[in-house]
Amino acid sequence: MRDYSRQNADLKQQLAVAETAVQERTAVWEQATGGAALPGPAMDPTLMFTGSTRASTAAKPADETAVAAAREVAKRAARERQLKQIIKDQETELEVLRAELDRLRKKTFPSF
Repeated sequence: MRDYSRQNADLKQQLAVAETAVQERTAVWEQATGGAALPGPAMDPTLMFTGSTRASTAAKPADETAVAAAREVAKRAARERQLKQIIKDQETELEVLRAELDRLRKKTFPSF
């Protein structure tokens, strides 16, 4: 009976750690996606940030894995924002250059 009590206590502690990790990942997911809901049951939400399997996540404690996953997601989100801003800036510059090219063509093109 004592073994079961000890196992239950251990499982409760693991459950608390796992719930905390899920809450952190959910918060990171919502922040990264602008409040979008988590993916459906087809995707395991405990693995969505790491892209790994359960065997590889067992090597680290759950909270370290959650922190590392959150940092990785934040880095990816920041990099994606930077790339989108670069794209937007380049598109604007391209529009300006095209307008300048059209202006110069009209200036040099003979009109009779």
